[in-house]
Amino acid sequence: MAMSTLPGVDAVNRIVECTGNGVFVDLTNWTGGSSLPNCVSSCPAASEAIDYNANGDRYSCVEPETYNRTRLRFSLRTYCQASKCRFANDWDLYRQVLSIKVSELLGIALGELRSAILYWKVDSVPPPADSPTLSSFFIARTDEDDYVAPGSRRLARNLRRRLATDPWYLIYFAFRGDTQRVSPSNAGLELLTNGTEAELFETLGVSATVESLEWVQSGDSTSSTTVWSSSDFSAVYQFEGFDSNTAPGEAHELGGAARAADLAQCKEACYTYNEVID
Repeated sequence: MAMSTLPGVDAVNRIVECTGNGVFVDLTNWTGGSSLPNCVSSCPAASEAIDYNANGDRYSCVEPETYNRTRLRFSLRTYCQASKCRFANDWDLYRQVLSIKVSELLGIALGELRSAILYWKVDSVPPPADSPTLSSFFIARTDEDDYVAPGSRRLARNLRRRLATDPWYLIYFAFRGDTQRVSPSNAGLELLTNGTEAELFETLGVSATVESLEWVQSGDSTSSTTVWSSSDFSAVYQFEGFDSNTAPGEAHELGGAARAADLAQCKEACYTYNEVID
């Protein structure tokens, strides 16, 4: 079974071109795992139309803001063999394409979704017993108790070892949505909560399992007047036996990227991103 049917940069460029010309991208209708959302001249009657703005949103059709304010956090775990990993040289593109699919899954604006990717090499799947074990990976905001400031990554110790000739990448994606567009009966939330790996693959285009899903409603149905910027959020990870944001040695080529789920930088070659944590 293929680990991913996600489209590549050409599909992202199509959306950038559409929205750049004032055409809406429809995030309210699922298009399947091998396609990104459709471009439409006008939004469906039951949806809300969003214009281009500084929060990272493009012209898009989304679910209306009719529910209590919600914080949704979860991670997706997947893997691929190094010789067959389509996005091994384009990790940020991988994160960005999947972020668009998650926005479509939930029907929320791109600017309301944050995402991060964390990956490392192992000899096999399942991983050997001495491979790093990730205990948590999430996106926190500056006003929250579990926030860790970016730039505080550390290397625990030098654990040099020789990996297999064709190793595997273990890949984790962390997602965070702050929105008033998700109800308890949201179809995307139901899929994330109870869906099978096969159903996720068909819808999101990646064979993955959902971990650490957290859905918290504030009880407040009024629109928030607080504007949060990208610098107010940080990806936090912790491996078993290590402090937060501490990389367990160099041998596994731990790396990743964390940004908002926007489209502002993806039309040119700058979509390629590969930050090896050091």
